[in-house]
Amino acid sequence: MNSAFLNLKLGFFFVQI
Repeated sequence: MNSAFLNLKLGFFFVQI
């Protein structure tokens, strides 16, 4: 698993809320 991918997904999720 790539940390960048997880970070991007988490970032997007945080931006959504």
